[in-house]
Amino acid sequence: MGVDLNIKNNLFATSDKNIEIDYDRKMLNDYVKFLKKLDNREKDEQGKTKKLGKKRNKIYQKWQVRIQNMIIEKIVELVKNAKKRGYYHLVLEDLELLGKLRSDNLEFSINNGRLIRLLNLSSIKNRIINIAYKYGVNISFIHPEYTSQTCNKCGCISRKNRQTQENFKCIKCDFSENADFNSAVNIKNRILLDVLKDKLLTINNFSEFRNKNLKKEIIKFTLENYYRVS
Repeated sequence: MGVDLNIKNNLFATSDKNIEIDYDRKMLNDYVKFLKKLDNREKDEQGKTKKLGKKRNKIYQKWQVRIQNMIIEKIVELVKNAKKRGYYHLVLEDLELLGKLRSDNLEFSINNGRLIRLLNLSSIKNRIINIAYKYGVNISFIHPEYTSQTCNKCGCISRKNRQTQENFKCIKCDFSENADFNSAVNIKNRILLDVLKDKLLTINNFSEFRNKNLKKEIIKFTLENYYRVS
C-alpha cells in the first residue's frame, strides 16, 4: 500500500481510500498557539528573548510528550488499519528530505519546515519502521521526486498537474483525482511496476526496497521513458 505523508493536509493519505489518518488538529492548533506565546515573550536589556522560566519550560516539555505520543498513536493506527485490510508491505517516500519545506502552513499560520521540526517528523522514518516491524509489516522507501506531479494514468509529469494542494488534474489526459491519493498511488507504483522498481530501487534481505543514489534528471527520465514505452 502506498502511503503519502502530508504535513499540509492530513498526516497519512494512502492508495486505499478507506484508510486515511489525520492529525489531532485541535491538539496541534493549541500547541502552535502555545508556541506563539513563547515566541512573543519579553526581551532582556540586550534585546535578546528571555529564557523560558521553570513553569513555562515544564509546560513546553509536557507539550512535547503529548505531541510525540499523538504521532506514535497515528502510526500505530495506520499500521493496524493496513494489516486489517490485508496490507503487509507499506511504501513511503524517503522522509529524510522533509525538512527542506519552506512554504507556510496557512491553517496553523506557521512555516512548514518549523512545523516539521516541532512535530519531530525527521525521526518518523525510524518510528514507522519500528512500529511496522512490531506488527509484522514490511516498509519500503522510494525517491520523493515527482510523486505529486505525475499522473498515475498517463505518466505526464508537470507542476501544472497540481494546481491546488487538494486537487490533481492532468494537463495531458484530463484525469482528475484527489492530489494526495494520486501521490499515494504513484508511491505504490514505484514498487508494483517492475521496470521502475528495477531501475530506481535496490532490495534488502527482508524483501524491502530502498532508493538507488540517482540524480533527479535520471529519475524523471526513467519515469517518462517507462510511460512512453507503455
